[in-house]
Amino acid sequence: MARPRNRDIGIPQQRRGSPAVYPLGPPSAPVRGEPASVPTTDAVFRASTGPKSVISTLELNRRSTRSPDYASENRALVALVEAMTAASSDRILQTLVETARDLCHAHSAGLSLLDEDQKHFHWPAIAGQWAPHLGGGTPRDFGPCGTVLDCGVALLFSHPERDFPYLASVTPCIDEGLLIPFDVSGETVGTIWIVAHDQSRRFDAEDLRVLTNLAKFAAAAYQTRLSMNALIKANQELRQTASALTNANTLSQKLNEEKLHLQNELLAESASNDKRARELDLLRASVARQAAARHFIAGSAGMQDVLELAACVAPIDTTVLVYGESGTGKEFIVRLIHDQSPRAGGPFVSVNCAALTETLLESELFGHVRGAFTGAVRDKAGLFEVAGDGTLFLDEIGEVAPTVQAKLLRALQEREIRRVGAERTVKVNARVVAATNRDLRAAVAAGTFREDLYFRLGGFVITMPPLRERREDIPALAYDFVRRSAARVKRDVQTVSAGAMAVLMNYHWPGNVRELEHAIERAVIVARGTSVEARELPPEVFQKLDHGDTEDSLDLQAQERAMIARALERFRGNRRQAADALKISSVTLWRKMKQYDLVE
Repeated sequence: MARPRNRDIGIPQQRRGSPAVYPLGPPSAPVRGEPASVPTTDAVFRASTGPKSVISTLELNRRSTRSPDYASENRALVALVEAMTAASSDRILQTLVETARDLCHAHSAGLSLLDEDQKHFHWPAIAGQWAPHLGGGTPRDFGPCGTVLDCGVALLFSHPERDFPYLASVTPCIDEGLLIPFDVSGETVGTIWIVAHDQSRRFDAEDLRVLTNLAKFAAAAYQTRLSMNALIKANQELRQTASALTNANTLSQKLNEEKLHLQNELLAESASNDKRARELDLLRASVARQAAARHFIAGSAGMQDVLELAACVAPIDTTVLVYGESGTGKEFIVRLIHDQSPRAGGPFVSVNCAALTETLLESELFGHVRGAFTGAVRDKAGLFEVAGDGTLFLDEIGEVAPTVQAKLLRALQEREIRRVGAERTVKVNARVVAATNRDLRAAVAAGTFREDLYFRLGGFVITMPPLRERREDIPALAYDFVRRSAARVKRDVQTVSAGAMAVLMNYHWPGNVRELEHAIERAVIVARGTSVEARELPPEVFQKLDHGDTEDSLDLQAQERAMIARALERFRGNRRQAADALKISSVTLWRKMKQYDLVE
């Protein structure tokens, strides 16, 4: 039986044991030119002994209607397009209900699909306060979803548990619910619903319009995903029976072409959105860098030298190599060089070379063409191309594999790259800045790093001093971290006590500024008063020295001399091992041994 149109819908026959429910459509049109004899929907409700939970569609029109938000709708449609590339059709349905909840400002939203027996519903997608009920379901006659399918039109309910007792056991309760049919390929397969759990939200005609448009678009996306799944399944079946079919290769190729055609159409639709997302990411990164620059503290002579070197090399288009231990602020200096260079208007693109395997890093840096390897379904530009006329930051450059080093050297020398699997080269113009916490000279001597690449990268070297070598910055850094952490965690902590500051000044800070920031944040969280006390610092920071309590001692040189002496004693005079334990270089250790008269 064909589903009736809204204008022609009549009051459906009440099923045995279930209440009568009336659609939101207007009264039937006059027949053969005679005046309409069917009463208005309001009159039907007043005269009917049916459920009182249904509200007339005229109520939606009487309510104040919010203005359409087409920009949000467009973004929602783009999200549905992106969901079409997901591995499962459930992702499309979940994106649909989340979008319906957000655009209609509902408390909960969901999708009910009919089972194959046409007698039960299951809930494959739910968002909002009803999310814990995901995967549940009801018989068709237990709730308003079955009524919507019978009527074929949207329905609005108020406290439907009065007519459907099953809903009284589902929490939170429904104060008002709007349900519409979900049609796929002309067949009603379920319902989409949005719910308000209290009187703070009332739906209007705009909500009905938005929900209807989303349902139409999502149905197309859902059908496309089902078609793609069917194609994939058919392709697998053809592969299994290829030995018995003389034309299996031709059919398989045809199916693959249709699959790629569908994928290309989906990728083409999302290409413009990818570009906007990339531009937005670059804008956010620029704003974040400007905000971070206002919090950078460099009062020591060593850091002043670093900032002066960065300012000198920024306007010069040459490669820069930044040395420093983890947590010393290498990336901040690299971003500062970019922001003060003529390339500041271009992108700033960074990659952690240690976080990727050799093959992934090669594809990430130089890009690849479609079909270059398994999973390469489309051409992809590498980071050299993405950086354009901006800056490419290669973090942890010392961890790059030798094969990638050779290709990186060619890119720096010839200013051109070749994508993985491509035949032609591509010209690039990005400025390269690298950083490492390894001794690249030692790596060159050990044969793990190319000497020619080292000299190409090391045209201008900046060395970041560790925090233990610029202790005069610790008080200013600590106070700044206290202020920022207190604001972030909403605690009334304003300063650092003298005892806690003595502990901070005494600690050797192997994790440098990053470790100091985390230590202050922890202390602010557990602080009992308005100042950070020594006992509130992390256990590895709050420690006692052999010569007395660190809260009482303020003799920094005496503490440093005692720590060096203990390290030399522990490692029986082995300066290299002692330097490693103290997290300083052997040269620095030798200089301090002579300074404190510890040379035998």
